[in-house]
Amino acid sequence: MRKKRLISTLLVSTMVASAALAGCSGDSNKGKTTNGDAQETKTIKIMAPLLAESTPKEGNEIQTALEEITGYKLDVTWVPNTQYSDRVSVTLNGNDLPDILVATGKDNSIISAVDAGAFWQLDDYIDEYPNLAKMDEDIQLNASFNGKTYGIYRSRDVMRAAIIIRRDWLENLDMEVPKTTEDFLEMLRAFKNDDPDGNGQDDTYGLTIPKWDGMNNLGPFDQIAVWFGAPNAFAVDEEGNVTPDFYSEGYNEALDFMKQLYDEGLINQDFVTLSTDDWNNDFINGKSGCIIDLQSRGMSIAGLMAEKYEVEPDEKGNKDGSEWVTMIANVSYGDVDAVLPTSGYAGMLLIPKSSVKTEEELKEVLTFIDKLNSDEAILLVNKGVEGLNYEFDENGNYVQLTIEDETKRAQNKADLGGYSQIGTNVTGYVLPAALTGFQLETERIAIRDGEDVKAKAVFNPVESIISETQNLKGATLKTIISDARIK
Repeated sequence: MRKKRLISTLLVSTMVASAALAGCSGDSNKGKTTNGDAQETKTIKIMAPLLAESTPKEGNEIQTALEEITGYKLDVTWVPNTQYSDRVSVTLNGNDLPDILVATGKDNSIISAVDAGAFWQLDDYIDEYPNLAKMDEDIQLNASFNGKTYGIYRSRDVMRAAIIIRRDWLENLDMEVPKTTEDFLEMLRAFKNDDPDGNGQDDTYGLTIPKWDGMNNLGPFDQIAVWFGAPNAFAVDEEGNVTPDFYSEGYNEALDFMKQLYDEGLINQDFVTLSTDDWNNDFINGKSGCIIDLQSRGMSIAGLMAEKYEVEPDEKGNKDGSEWVTMIANVSYGDVDAVLPTSGYAGMLLIPKSSVKTEEELKEVLTFIDKLNSDEAILLVNKGVEGLNYEFDENGNYVQLTIEDETKRAQNKADLGGYSQIGTNVTGYVLPAALTGFQLETERIAIRDGEDVKAKAVFNPVESIISETQNLKGATLKTIISDARIK
């Protein structure tokens, strides 16, 4: 019995409280039989969003390789991402559904279809498949509907939160990376008051924060609140009572902390209006020394700093910006050592009952999805085809290749971009790139590996609960709360 089922009992008991808070037919080409008997190769029909500018070419190298790995033919209907939500709604109301529907989130049309029994519930089947059985229980719970699993989640990094810091300023001031909120405060004060760039002028400050629409979405304040012990969006007590984060002591301590930063001039005074498009500017231009966002932004900034200072690329073409940038996952506050995680997924693969009519057919589709989560398939949908997109050198290191023909390169990018939307990666990413420079340091400081940062993750305990109030009024309520927080 998986832990998720035990946790879901508590979640279902909290539904009432949380609500108050804010295409193909089933007869033909399914996959191979699960007993492995030899028979004709069959087809899995899929509807998926298309983020690339052009549609994957039928019979492309990635599709061919994926069909060989899984043993199933693929028939994919690609829908431009800007039209995808509307297309899903129309498809769910029709009679021609695919075997697998990629849902990009729990929008109202998906929730209504789940409530109406349109998709197979998968809890009793998952453990039968070796790769699917490895799904992270926390993420599976987050992706569930009131504790019940209806889709195989598309995995995304759980630990993305990062404090991005000017390393050169730390070195100029003979300071270490902060470990506690008090260290963090002292660092910001030094960045403002102690001439960290050594130009003899009073022209620097500590932390840049942009205008941040909404809440509970990994924004700077959301991360800071968790440092101080606030829950992630909601808290559930032992009796199953649900309360929002802003009722907590930690949330209000975080508000006091932010007010202190503002009053001392340690953050930009225009944080209410600063566009996220301009977020990096003061950091890169030597005006501020810290940003709280995601590790991907830190990686991007490190690259921009390397460009600014004309760093020569290494033998793999990477430009190392670690001379100017470092990152940590969080700082502690007293006994609290917490990190704000993502929900760990971005949509899921759902199996409609109207097209996959029998349990036997369901097991065929789950067999395909299980093979889609083999190491070989995960590498394929994330990195492409060996010999075309990458190769391994004599030391076993991953080396990315460049397709010389411009037209073929553009088409391959579209092909890879398409099939990456189908991949779910529930057993983890198989990305064997040989890390260098700042990438290597990022791994070492436990943004992903090394220290078990995930053990510090504070998950939203009612992430899986479907609340009518939230669906109808959530956006309005969050705006009211966010405005009150700023004031």
